Amino acid sequence: MTKPQAPAKTAGQKKEKTPFDDLTIPDPKFEKLERAVLLLRYGLDSVRSLYGLYSERTKRRGSGAPTHRDQDLLRAMVVMAGAALDASLKQVCRDTYAAVLKVNSKALEKAKEHVRRYILERLNEGGGKVLAAALLSDQPQSELVNQIIENLVGQSLQSLEQISKVGQYFGLDNFPNKREKVKEALNVRNQIVHEMDAVPQSQIKRGEKKRRQRKKDDMVNHARVLLEVGVTMIKDLDKVIGSESMPKLDIPANTRGLVPLETAPYPSAAGEEVGSPSS
Repeated sequence: MTKPQAPAKTAGQKKEKTPFDDLTIPDPKFEKLERAVLLLRYGLDSVRSLYGLYSERTKRRGSGAPTHRDQDLLRAMVVMAGAALDASLKQVCRDTYAAVLKVNSKALEKAKEHVRRYILERLNEGGGKVLAAALLSDQPQSELVNQIIENLVGQSLQSLEQISKVGQYFGLDNFPNKREKVKEALNVRNQIVHEMDAVPQSQIKRGEKKRRQRKKDDMVNHARVLLEVGVTMIKDLDKVIGSESMPKLDIPANTRGLVPLETAPYPSAAGEEVGSPSS
């Protein structure tokens, strides 16, 4: 993947610093990770933009507690980070799962377990139809792999359990030092998306706010940890499958529903859109 070059800064232009400036998403060695990196960079770019809007708004307003409109920008920041993580991990599943099965014994054992538990042991509960479709297809192995992929991407990856499941299927360690932080960040994301961040009616006391109060530093940390999980998982996979010694694959990855990479604007690690990877 050709590394994009950021446009030259205008003389005298001062770029506003954000707490996300040190968070970078390096180019992967394995080309099938490029789409996932693209989506994660979109998310980082959006998070930086939203933080910039929050910073500008609070500077104009002056001192005082942030309003709900201010906090809505922080809420959107966490939601976009969660969306980027969800989209990038699903892209990883579609683009690289077949490749990982070729080089990672833990992932292969998990795939075998999946076929046994959800297909062979449920022949009378739908597993028989899945097995029959696979056996009668031109590429039975590929069909079974695609069934596992659809199982992984068929639900929203917005809980610790679902993200951990993806990690297990890829044979990864699942960020053991960040599990509680990831869980907390996803809980906050889900409160915003599913509850509009409203305090349950039974918990509202006289004189208290009817929506949860969000602090800037907390929301920055939540957004960071969600993006960092995506970066970590992609880096770990790149180490597993990104070497030149990787054997030639004979199972095509599931590429249904993909946006052609060459047609999408490509943000750099610094957040600027700079054209396509081929430029």
